[in-house]
Amino acid sequence: MVRSDPKDKETQRNSRLKATLANSQRFTEDQEEYVRTVLSRLEEGALPRKTAQKTFRSLENLGDELLNPLKVLATLQKNIPERLLLAHYVEQGSAISGKREVILSMYLGGG
Repeated sequence: MVRSDPKDKETQRNSRLKATLANSQRFTEDQEEYVRTVLSRLEEGALPRKTAQKTFRSLENLGDELLNPLKVLATLQKNIPERLLLAHYVEQGSAISGKREVILSMYLGGG
């Protein structure tokens, strides 16, 4: 019995999802940004496994509706909580802008 690699299955699902969503011209800019974020999180493996599995199961249950990008988008939004798509605070570290203060201590210089 030959077992398929779970990573291959994920890659196949991700590419199928990309193909479905890439053909849509009906998305608003916000929807396009949402789709890009979901796809990048899936590729990075940043979404919890159970969430990704539940989402893909819901997508498979769409059947012929899977060709409708708006139905796919609605399914993604229903199954993936917004908080999972927010940038992690570590990723935002480089995006922080503003004045930085450096405190120099006289104790280090000995005088």
